[in-house]
Amino acid sequence: MSKIMLIILSLIAALPVAASMPDSAGTIPVENVNFEMSGGEVLIRYDLKAPTDETYHVALVLKRESDPSFEYSPVGVSGDVGSGVFAGTQRRIQWVLAEEFPQGLKGEDYYFVVRAIREDGGTISPLVWAGAGLAVLGGTALLLVLSHGESPTPSSNGYPGPPGRP
Repeated sequence: MSKIMLIILSLIAALPVAASMPDSAGTIPVENVNFEMSGGEVLIRYDLKAPTDETYHVALVLKRESDPSFEYSPVGVSGDVGSGVFAGTQRRIQWVLAEEFPQGLKGEDYYFVVRAIREDGGTISPLVWAGAGLAVLGGTALLLVLSHGESPTPSSNGYPGPPGRP
């Protein structure tokens, strides 16, 4: 009973540490977000302050100051948006506003939020490789233990004999 209590207490003690650990795919700082309209198109510029040797997923959100619950993710966007975006200054996103809102948007208090998250890049964690290696070693050891060291006896032609009858 005391072993179970010790395990439970150690798990409870580890919870605050686990909860405070940073997310490996955390949000990356995006600065200097500004936009300009020309006809039915909007050009959004931003700076993505992050290492340039990694790729990021960038999302664009339209918000409104007078309505904090208003949040719209534009669909007809192109440029430095979506997956595979590299960090840098003066990144550009083009949005064809007229395709999604032919009548335009009423009001003047709209603004854009650009969010960036580091992409994993498809790499496999070293822990996965270590686990796979241990599984292979364990499977091999289990096979050796279960075979009891028996090896097939070769027949006169050098090949092992057929299996026994059931």
